[in-house]
Amino acid sequence: TSFLKYFRNGLQLILLSSFLTDVTTCCKLCEICGHFYRYQEWTEGLHNFNDHLILTLHLCLFLRNSVQNHTAVGRALEALEQTNQKKYPSHDSLLHGYLHFEALTAHDYNFSCVNCGDHPPVVILDLHKKGVFSMPGEQEFHFMCKIVYKNVFYFYLSCLSVSDVKDPPPEFDGHVDIEEFWQSVAQEIVCRGFVKSNRENLFAITPAYDKWAPWIGPRTRASKTVINTEYAKMNAKKSSVEQAELK
Repeated sequence: TSFLKYFRNGLQLILLSSFLTDVTTCCKLCEICGHFYRYQEWTEGLHNFNDHLILTLHLCLFLRNSVQNHTAVGRALEALEQTNQKKYPSHDSLLHGYLHFEALTAHDYNFSCVNCGDHPPVVILDLHKKGVFSMPGEQEFHFMCKIVYKNVFYFYLSCLSVSDVKDPPPEFDGHVDIEEFWQSVAQEIVCRGFVKSNRENLFAITPAYDKWAPWIGPRTRASKTVINTEYAKMNAKKSSVEQAELK
């Protein structure tokens, strides 16, 4: 197959200590079908997010270690800006670029209780405040979602009001396929690197009571089917004591 080489200008290369603008990269174009082959190799220590933003693997690993040590990606970027005395590109774009890196990385889930191993009789899950956001509306609503790779939490964020989240169908019994859901989240994150706006993302998903699953590791859960009880929490009647506290 014969290829033509094209050069693209105006890219941004984000390093741990600085960033470069107006970077020129080379890509291939098939002369037969006209298909572009974008650069997506890590051998040179670079991660191409969307052909406009390139992150070094060193930066990606720094952000991963920041999250592992309970520091949000935005806070880590602010610390880099203050340390390097430079204003970095959009933090939102950098977050999506970092998530893109993680979604394309093969991870192991190695949770194991020191006493019970990786499948204890009881697992208590709590929210991770850096992965929770409030959805404005008639009630305060917290929608938490997390992808766990090597015990690291990466967060998929959306902006909706409570009224935008539709009630589940009458036949919904709370059971959700955890593998199907989190695969769909990973697909959306990967596809963000191929579209100008997420409105054009064919794999975009929106929060829904019947299509939202918590994360439990494959060796910790009994099966790929888990229970989503968020809808029951939202519609549970408050006791007289709770109602009095709200007044």
